[in-house]
Amino acid sequence: MLKPTLKILALALLLASCSTRKPIVVGSMNGTEQRLLGEIVAQHLEHRLEGMEIRRQFAMGDTPILYQAMLASKVDLYPEYTGAVISEILKEEVAHDPAVVLGRARQEMKRLARIDMLDPLGFDARFVFVVPASEGAGISTMSQAASGSHKWTAGVPVEYQTRADGLPNLNAYTLPLAAGVRGLQPGQLFAAMTRGELNMIVASQSDSHLAQADWKILADDRDLNSPEQATLLVSQDTIQQQPKLKAALQELSGKLTLETMRKLNAEVDLKERPVPEVAREFLKGAGL
Repeated sequence: MLKPTLKILALALLLASCSTRKPIVVGSMNGTEQRLLGEIVAQHLEHRLEGMEIRRQFAMGDTPILYQAMLASKVDLYPEYTGAVISEILKEEVAHDPAVVLGRARQEMKRLARIDMLDPLGFDARFVFVVPASEGAGISTMSQAASGSHKWTAGVPVEYQTRADGLPNLNAYTLPLAAGVRGLQPGQLFAAMTRGELNMIVASQSDSHLAQADWKILADDRDLNSPEQATLLVSQDTIQQQPKLKAALQELSGKLTLETMRKLNAEVDLKERPVPEVAREFLKGAGL
């Protein structure tokens, strides 16, 4: 006689447990690329973790803000870059070898904050030096740009301007400058160069504009800019609570080449398509 009652009670407890499961919160920084990566992750988890609520907290700020959000358990995971972890979180000098940077960042995130750094997504978003193709004729490296008589008006992202492994790298080339280096938001740099206000900028090498023939990357021939492999930072506590989470996220590792990321960014930045739509197309094309 008690068996039906016990079954009903067990079912009720199971339903209560499911209804109170903590949602997984995916965060992101401000840029188009970070929002795209966050949306790709969120949609992928919605496919793989059936019944699990996935919340989005996008455009929250820069690396220090997202890191603090993870420490406060307000975010469970977010897309990040290896060099930024070393420079902005650990406050250490960034090595030139991408494997060394990845290993150090992974080790310290686990030790200091119980955060797992997953295998890279497949592209390096390091900063590069960009000039209009018309002004880059006959010049292929930053050392050549520095040794010539051409006067440069340079602009850099605000993040690059403030990072210890940022502006000092540009200054190390001792370019002949026509004016002081300007700090702008990333979305303003190519527009300023199009208007002729600048003739050299620093941008992420995954920037959407670099898929166009109008711009030329000058080689960082002194290898000064830091490796910035894109990866995911994930709370170890969340991984323990959700056993299928890590395996689902690892399916994204190695799926995004530099060319692919530039094209995805261009769909949003240049063609003004919605981030969720572009993310959905990528996942479908990647067989995910």
